[in-house]
Amino acid sequence: MPVLSEYSTQRSREEIRALLNATAGSLTAVLALMTAVAMLCAPWLIWVFAPVLVVTRRSWR
Repeated sequence: MPVLSEYSTQRSREEIRALLNATAGSLTAVLALMTAVAMLCAPWLIWVFAPVLVVTRRSWR
């Protein structure tokens, strides 16, 4: 966290809070996007990571 330590020594408390809020907001947005993509691609992800489940499900029908 070199940027945070630099901010804490050279900037005001409000600027530090703004940096942390921007960072947390960006990370939250990225995580939400990754979660949405994973949910939409779940059937294909299961086929890639656990193909035996796909074969087993077909044999149940």
